[in-house]
Amino acid sequence: MENIKQWSGVLVAIAAIVVFGFFQKPAQVTVNIPDNTPPLGALTGPDIPYPYLKWGDVKISQQSSPFISASTTACDFVSPAGTSTLRSAVAVITTGSSTAMDFEWGKSAGYSATTTSLGLAHVLSGAKSTIIASTTPGAFLAGVSLVDPQYVFSPLNHVALKFGGSSPNGSALKGRCNVSFEEYVY
Repeated sequence: MENIKQWSGVLVAIAAIVVFGFFQKPAQVTVNIPDNTPPLGALTGPDIPYPYLKWGDVKISQQSSPFISASTTACDFVSPAGTSTLRSAVAVITTGSSTAMDFEWGKSAGYSATTTSLGLAHVLSGAKSTIIASTTPGAFLAGVSLVDPQYVFSPLNHVALKFGGSSPNGSALKGRCNVSFEEYVY
């Protein structure tokens, strides 16, 4: 009987420790983070709010802009500060012109010029259209080699979408351009 009382007392003591141990207030920890520490963590959704992504030595940059009004240059972008390759240049016409027009993606050392053609397209009057220059094979690039130096850009060169026609009306055109460059950063 004495043995049962001893074991009962031990079991009651263990049960009390376990029960009271679960109901104790957890310890609070204070962490001091310096003011100059950049924010950490993951993105809150699928949108990436940065103009480029970099993996190892490869940097892929994106740029986007609505059409420039009152000009025969729909879009003009500057290539990265290092030698880069144009991955794609895309223009989407959402409101066409009252006349048929010819469009040309091109590159040059200066703003709003196309000294080296990256491709031509003809768009019918009033048509909504997508105009693409890309290093991916397609009808727009028929016969163009993917290692063609025309898609290699010197630092800070321009890629522009120019247009013209029998009576070009640039102010009537509405749309958006996007370009993507791949740059090797060593």
